[in-house]
This record gives sequence, structure tokens and C-alpha cells, in this order.
Amino acid sequence: MPRHLRVALPLAALFLVTLVTLVPPTRAQAPATSQLRTLQPPWNLVAAGQSGAVSDLVADMPEIISVYRWDATRQAYESWLRAAPVFLNTLRTVAVDDGLWVRVTAEAPWPLPTVAPTRVESGVTGWRLVGWTDVDTPASEVASRLGAVRLVGFDAAAQQFRAYDPSLPDALNTLPLVRRGDAVWALFSAGEPGPVALEPTLGGRPFDRPIELGAYPAGRLFVAEQDGTVLLFDEDGGGEAVLLDLRDRVSGAGNEEGLLSLALDPRFVGNGHIYVYYSVAGQMRSRLSRFTVASDVASLASELALLEIEQPFRNHNGGAIRFGPDGLLYLGLGDGGAGGDPEGNGQNKSTLLGSILRIDVRGASAARPYQVPSDNPFVGAAAARPEIWAYGFRNPWRMAFDPSTGALWVGDVGQNDVEEVDIARAGGNYGWNRLEGDRCFSPPSGCDAGATVAPVATYDHDEGCSITGGVVYRGSTVAAIAGAYLYGDFCSGRIWGLNAADPASAVVIVESGANIASFGVDTDGEVYVLTFGGPLLRVVPLE
Repeated sequence: MPRHLRVALPLAALFLVTLVTLVPPTRAQAPATSQLRTLQPPWNLVAAGQSGAVSDLVADMPEIISVYRWDATRQAYESWLRAAPVFLNTLRTVAVDDGLWVRVTAEAPWPLPTVAPTRVESGVTGWRLVGWTDVDTPASEVASRLGAVRLVGFDAAAQQFRAYDPSLPDALNTLPLVRRGDAVWALFSAGEPGPVALEPTLGGRPFDRPIELGAYPAGRLFVAEQDGTVLLFDEDGGGEAVLLDLRDRVSGAGNEEGLLSLALDPRFVGNGHIYVYYSVAGQMRSRLSRFTVASDVASLASELALLEIEQPFRNHNGGAIRFGPDGLLYLGLGDGGAGGDPEGNGQNKSTLLGSILRIDVRGASAARPYQVPSDNPFVGAAAARPEIWAYGFRNPWRMAFDPSTGALWVGDVGQNDVEEVDIARAGGNYGWNRLEGDRCFSPPSGCDAGATVAPVATYDHDEGCSITGGVVYRGSTVAAIAGAYLYGDFCSGRIWGLNAADPASAVVIVESGANIASFGVDTDGEVYVLTFGGPLLRVVPLE
């Protein structure tokens, strides 16, 4: 996405959207070519008024210097720049009603699309870019006709976004009208997820304590066990091989210690780097390290320790390494253990414990194992570690980025009563130990919940006892959970689904009866459930 468009789009959820195919009009209508829209400098979000070459569309409008369109298939913007050579312009043609970003140096006329009923195909979910072809219409009616739960449009004159949400009072909605020729972002809810089934995978091979599964080159999968072994498999379970054996360096003294997370570098194919987070044998500390893989084996001699964290107790070590869409490494840490956070680490930004960290490990070396991104929320703040991205967590066990929106979903294990799901945002305080989920913890009543971020979802201990954070399903084979965030409970074996685009309420989608320890995703976006003492399970449609 171009740098200037990144500035123009402040909503992270709007970065990754797909264009909607409009249903053809029910009857032919004559084009209203005499009507024009006046574009305002510098940026405008409009619908294409005709089909054809971009160069023809803007031939008589020298004020237009660039045109962008979102390519849903490539998940990237196509661009046309007047000053660029023809071979560098990736956007060459547009279709009528395409939503376009247009940049102008001065006011310029823009042809409006032909007036036609505007609808979208059934079954679409998430954010879509819609070219509005009907006459000027109240936003409330636009949302109703599209079936959208939220609209966002761009005010070219003010260079600001305007929004409409039918769940809000009219006084809070800043988008009153959608004009013909406007392009608007529309959010479509997938509704409640439906039931699914689980089937053994990798030939039904049993595992002891698997904690990570992920995609590996050449269509293979890696599986990491808590004892320190990391194995490679073909999709059918064959071709088993050892990628890493860290057992001599990993502590197994406590139930919550061991090898706790593993992630491949985003540029793994080129650099062979993998990152692991584990409890150090014979010590009360956790370590984040990088290893280098050659010929599908990670040498112990290649270990580069990037970060070590002293642990006051042997539980609540957290442990999830995830690379974000920004290429940076995120690490979830627990509050240090015992019960009730006796050292107050959750609300203490001067310690790394009880936080999600965000660091830059590109170019890591022994002399400089990582860098702190300059846009981290607490850089320069007094009595705060600059590595912290968000804080106030008890024991974040598993977290995952939504590949479509970039949102970071976290499962945070509760103390006595409440398990919670959070979406981690820069600088957010998620409440522990002032709060447990959405309830007061310390003090047990009358606590101050101000300035804390509320959970997206919670459940009581009559439904389970320890949340296992999951993933947002963006695969293609299980329609019942399209666009849903999946998470489970270690004790009850329940798996819930929560509509990621409109997380109003979670529903149980399957009862596994197993100790659910983690979730994994393959290259196709299909989801696996990792359970202790049994085979890995794959989520499949319910027959």
C-alpha cells in the first residue's frame, strides 16, 4: 500500500478489504453521463463512472495525478500514476462502479456511474469496498439495503473519514448521506459460526504435549512439543524428521515450563531463521532465542539468545511468539506466577512481565540482539519498558494475528472465575490484576476499570477453567466458521467460535472432550487443534 495512502486510511481494519461484485441492474437504464462530481485535492474515494482504460478515463483531467484500486486477490493496491512509465502502472483498466482512490492537484470533474440498484452478493463477510450507484441515499438506508453493520466513507473536502453505525445514536454518526458516485467501505457480519467436526490428522500419530503447529516450506508442517523437540511431517503424517532437539536446554521442572512457542521468520526461505521461547534448564528464567536451519535441521550451535526474563515463580510464563504484518516480533509474557499477581507485575510497566512485547529482530546480532521500534507506545515514557506493546495480562496463552485485518487476538487465562478473549492494541491496559476478565479482582468490588480495555469475550468457570487462545479462520473448506475467531478450553475441551467482524457473542461449535493446548494453521488457512495425549485434530465441515 502506498505510503501516502497509509496516512489516508486510519482504520487498520480497512487496510485489508476486497472489492464487491455488484449485481447487474434488473432493468436497463440510460447512462447519466451529463452528471459530474467535483473532486477535491488531494484525495477522493469515488466509484468509477465507466469501464475501460484508466488513461482514457482521465485523459481530459490533467489534475488527476494518480488512481489506486484494491486488488482483493493479491491483497495489494494496483496503481496508475500519470508521471510513471506505462510499464510501471499496474492499474490499466477499471470496471464501472469500482471503488477508486483518486489524487488530484486541483478541483477536477469526475463522471458518475450509471444509476442502478446497488446490492451485493450474499455470503460476503468483513470489509468490502462498494461503489454506490443509486441516487443520494441516507446512510441508514444504504446500510439496510446492503445488509452492512457499519459504513465508512471519505469526505474529500475535509480529508476525513465519516462513519455510520446503526447501533449508535444518530448524534454519534458522522456519515448521514451516501451520494451517487461515492465509494464506501461496508462491513458485513458473517453471523454466528456454525457447528464443525474434528478429525485426526498426520495419520493419527499421538503426541504427548504439543504446543505449536505451523506451515513449513514444501507443503510440510512443523509440530513443537513442550519437552523441547520440534518435528517435521508431510501432510499425510509421513516423512517424520527432527527439526530441532532442545531437550537438554529446556526446563521441565514445572507444568507451565518448557518449550512454549516457536515461529518461523517471515523471510525463512531466505535466511533459515526460527525463533523459540523456552524455560531455561536449571534456572528460573525464560529465554527468547533464534536458531538457523540448514537442510531442515536447526543446529544448537547456531543459537543466538535475544532476550532473557527472570521469572519469580514457575508458572504464568505466557509464551507465544508471533510475527505481525509489520514484520516485527510480538511476544506474550505472563505476570510471573504464583496466584493473584503478588508482585503487581500486571500493572507495572517497568517490568516486561504481564505484557505483550513488540521488538525488531531483523539484523539481530550478539552485540545488538533486537531493536525497539520507535513507534512503540511507551518509547520515551518514564518508568516504562519501551519494548511493551500492551500490558495488564495475567497469562496470555496463545495469540494470533488475523491475516485479513491484522488484529492481534489473545486468550488470557483467568484466576478464579473468568477466562477472557482480548484484541491487543498499542498501549492498551487489559486490567489484570485490577480486573479478572470483566469483573473486579483487586479489590473484589468497587475497582476502577477506567482506562482499561474490556475483553471481547469472556466465560465463567462453569464452562471451563483455562482458555487456549486460537486463530481467525480464513480457510476455504469450512463455510460454517468463515471469518470466525476460534478458541478453546484446556479443561472442558469446548471450542467456541466468535464472529471476528462483529464479535457480539460466542457459540460452542464443537465439544472435543480433550485437553486443548493450542491451535495451528497450515498454508491453506485450515485449522488444527493440538491436544495433550492424543492425535492432532483438523477442523472439518460437519456432515
